[in-house]
Amino acid sequence: MKITFQNQTVTDTENRTESIQTEKNTWGRDKIQRNKKSVNANTFGAVYESGQIPMPVGNEENNKGKSLIELQQDAGNTNVALQQDYMTLLSHTMSQEDYAKACEDGFDPRELDQDTAVTIVDRIKAELVRSGQNIAGYTDDIDLDTLAAAVGSDTLAQSIEEQFRATDIPLTPENVDELKTAWEMASSLQQPQEGEVGYLVDNGLEPEIWNLYVAENSGAKVQQNTVPQELQDQMDKVITDAGLPVNDENRQKAQWLVGAGLPLTTDTLQQLAELDTIDYPVSEDAFAQAAASALAEGKSPVHANLARQENIYEKATEMVQDWFSDAKWDVTAENLAARKQLEEIRLRMTAEVNVKLLQSDFSIDTAPMEQLIEALRRAEAEVADKYFPNDADAVAKYETYTQTVQVTNELPGLPVSVLGPYSLKQKVSQETVAEFHSEGKALQTAYTEANERYETLMTAPRRDLGDSIRKAFSNVDDILTDMSLDKTLENQRAVRILAYNRMEITAENIERVKEADKQVTAVIEKLTPKNVLQMIRDGVNPLEKTFGELESYFAENPQSYEEEAEDYSRFLYQLEQKKDITENERKAYIGIYRMVHQIEREDGAAVGAVVNIGAELQFSTLLAASRSRRTSHMDWKVSDDTGLTQEVRLSENNISEQISVGMAKEILTDVSEDTESRDAYYQECLQQMREAVETEPGAAQMLERGEVNTSTSNLLAAQALLEDPAELFSDLQRYRKKYSKEKEIPVAATGEEPAGTEASGLWEQLDQQNFADDYRTMLQDALQETETISLEQAESHLDVKQLQLVHKQLRLAGNLQNRQEYFLPMYLGDQLAGVHLTLQQGTGETSAVDIRVDAGDEQLEAHLQVNGEHIEGYLVGNTPEEVTKLEKTSDIFLEWIQTDTSADWKAEKLSVVSSRDMTRMAAGETQNAETIESRADAAQLYRLAKGFLQAVADSSGK
Repeated sequence: MKITFQNQTVTDTENRTESIQTEKNTWGRDKIQRNKKSVNANTFGAVYESGQIPMPVGNEENNKGKSLIELQQDAGNTNVALQQDYMTLLSHTMSQEDYAKACEDGFDPRELDQDTAVTIVDRIKAELVRSGQNIAGYTDDIDLDTLAAAVGSDTLAQSIEEQFRATDIPLTPENVDELKTAWEMASSLQQPQEGEVGYLVDNGLEPEIWNLYVAENSGAKVQQNTVPQELQDQMDKVITDAGLPVNDENRQKAQWLVGAGLPLTTDTLQQLAELDTIDYPVSEDAFAQAAASALAEGKSPVHANLARQENIYEKATEMVQDWFSDAKWDVTAENLAARKQLEEIRLRMTAEVNVKLLQSDFSIDTAPMEQLIEALRRAEAEVADKYFPNDADAVAKYETYTQTVQVTNELPGLPVSVLGPYSLKQKVSQETVAEFHSEGKALQTAYTEANERYETLMTAPRRDLGDSIRKAFSNVDDILTDMSLDKTLENQRAVRILAYNRMEITAENIERVKEADKQVTAVIEKLTPKNVLQMIRDGVNPLEKTFGELESYFAENPQSYEEEAEDYSRFLYQLEQKKDITENERKAYIGIYRMVHQIEREDGAAVGAVVNIGAELQFSTLLAASRSRRTSHMDWKVSDDTGLTQEVRLSENNISEQISVGMAKEILTDVSEDTESRDAYYQECLQQMREAVETEPGAAQMLERGEVNTSTSNLLAAQALLEDPAELFSDLQRYRKKYSKEKEIPVAATGEEPAGTEASGLWEQLDQQNFADDYRTMLQDALQETETISLEQAESHLDVKQLQLVHKQLRLAGNLQNRQEYFLPMYLGDQLAGVHLTLQQGTGETSAVDIRVDAGDEQLEAHLQVNGEHIEGYLVGNTPEEVTKLEKTSDIFLEWIQTDTSADWKAEKLSVVSSRDMTRMAAGETQNAETIESRADAAQLYRLAKGFLQAVADSSGK
């Protein structure tokens, strides 16, 4: 045993930890290696903090002889497991408050890949702690009575509820199950004996519930030896280096460690000090706080550290407060090198970077500034790679991103008077966002130093400030009347801005200020963290652009279908929660919503078109002017000053009820500002994310094949395709029929068949040269039809949600076509079936065709191999009835092979088995096709696939 008095632990006991194999089924945000901080547990998987996906490791003999494709498949399986870990982590830690804040920032958590979502949630949680914001509208998944029944104590349930609320962690059923197990362990713990303490120190284990429980049952003993007095000075130095006072208590701890043959280091001394802070038996409050902190860090409650009162986000906030304090700045006043180091630390220290640094187990409290800077650089690089993957300039872009987000967060609170000088023609065309922000901050400082209150750009003023503004500008309406201008809110605000700046109040200046105000506020509304991130990814630095340039950028990059559909779905959901309106009123407001968005998508183009032809400014004329153009922006705000007060008369049962815009404005505002229904919608979406944890590994593997990110919505789409591809086509058929009567332009008037009518016969063209093009066209038509139905015809939020899923499936199917993987509709008699077809082009003579046909409760599979001239394989049915049917199919298929003159194939009747275990496609194990070297070879596979499907159709009586 070597004893060291240095800060580093050097001991021959280190390797003992690696041999500890105590297992427990749990979950958590664990590293590949727990760094001797906890007994090795069999967790749900490793969330690799480095973001790197290693190649599979293990017995090298097992990898010998494997092809590159097989090794890549192994690596893919590792990646799938990692994504599953991220999903589990999110499902246990993302609260409704986190979800709402992410949406406020422009992110839809369900559309993010899993590791990016984890990074954003880390930032949100850290920011919530930093701001000291109360968790308003917090909704537990489980009520207090149910929780008390689960944990066996009303008082414990109360403590858990309070701590989870404070820590921003959801009380999901899964979390409650983990809490119950952890409490059973924690409540049984007793004061550790010397042998148990030695066990913990010897193995470098933190005082977590699980570690303490294992130590208590380890039966470990220690034997004390005499400690030479001449070691006292060295022991005192270690005590000092550990940041502890040199007193009798700490000297006894040091002597105990040496006498027990354990390493004496700063870490082991601090470990003993931590153990001394735990009271036994463990109280309910202490357990609840520790368990909540563990979950906040992505660990199971059984790994809760009973000696620490802070969670990782609170520690991250304390780091910012410490390093940005005046005291830290003053300490470096006369040391230029230290001041530069401090400036770099402050530059790199963001909420996300601090969380990443703490997750790395870096010793922040004792590390020199040089080491802290290096650790921050590494942590920043990891975070930057999440936002800008595979980008050599990721760190620089991440710093631009954080700086821009800080600026855009401050813009709404700047004094509105900054718009006065900005409205001058030269500044509007030349002043960048950074310069505008700098001028606004200077004005803000001047107001603050003068102890004067001010009106802000966008944030709502306090009631007392609003009253004072009205009193100070009580003559604004008189000024507008004298100038023959309307007393609108915009005109009143423009007059105040000119007055703040002591600028001349003229009609021209009022118009300039209004235009500047409109431009600035519209751009600021769009400068969400999500849009800022996308702009920087596109190579655009928002701080270096003018508001006019950013206005053009957003016009050229409109909302995606996914964003439009999500906005509309949320609107419909909130509208459905209003029980005080009739069905006719609901339809009317949906019509208003659509019309408003058609106008706003055109950015006023429809209004201009109506004015140009001299028509009345009514919804009917506006609709006619905008109907032919597609939309790009959806927002359900209706201005009080649009002037649109005419009644609307359109055709019945369309965008069309006779409605008064004045009446509609109030309810649209009520819908958008109803926090109760909005929170309920977010809770529904969050529950959807949690359900994604249950998706099969095959869903993630399918997304990898299609090179689609592993977001929640994509995983659910892939899962639906795996379970039943027929549902995709039946959904399209169902919604086409449901809403066909409400189409604004009757299908018959075009002289064409509805999109998708002929798609069910596409499988019969598998052997045709234009099959791939026809398939692609079918998907594109279906995508367009799905967008039209969901945005222009659907009137139920559930319908829009399902159509969003269909849209995801169609996009995924389009990507998979590049790997020769297809999803086709097919009629078997009157039953609409779904076909999942995969072609595998081998490097040698062997190729394969995998086919699955889903028709209602029936599922048939064929796994065919073409080896030179020989066709081999087997068919799979899951029920006796399916097996019987497949026997007939096999006979028909064999006859087809024998009579087909396009190739000299040889085959025997294919065997039929009844076993789900033998299916490969449904489990996602299919190897995908490589590049086709020969058109003829590929054509034969397509023809073989068609021949089998024809046999299926014939055996079904088609």
